[in-house]
Amino acid sequence: MKMMKRIMMFSLALMLAFACADKPKEDESKAENQEQIEKTGDVNVYYFHTSRRCATCNAVEDVARESVQELYGDMVDFAAYNIEDEDGGKIAEKVGVSGQALVVCCDGELIDLTGDAFMHARSNPDKLKVLIQETVDPFL
Repeated sequence: MKMMKRIMMFSLALMLAFACADKPKEDESKAENQEQIEKTGDVNVYYFHTSRRCATCNAVEDVARESVQELYGDMVDFAAYNIEDEDGGKIAEKVGVSGQALVVCCDGELIDLTGDAFMHARSNPDKLKVLIQETVDPFL
């Protein structure tokens, strides 16, 4: 039993060490950027990625896009942006992220789902779908 626990902990550590997700910036400019997000009442789910993408990166986008479309149709917008492109980089800066991220934005509030998205997109996509729903529903 102890060996199994060690293997699981080691696997989790490896996953976290090699995940290609960055957390959104945690500096002063984040607060400034969040103030710039328009307060329209619209709910937006954004996935920011780089040009070089792994299977998990693609799965995060696919599961998030499919979940938002299935759960909300046209009521919630989903968009994916390459942060290495000029336009994608500008939007990432405006939202306040500096690397790969899955975020929900509404009325200037930013909720970061990146860690859970990368943990569950491939192994348990239904869990990621539920997390997206639990995050978005309070805004509707």
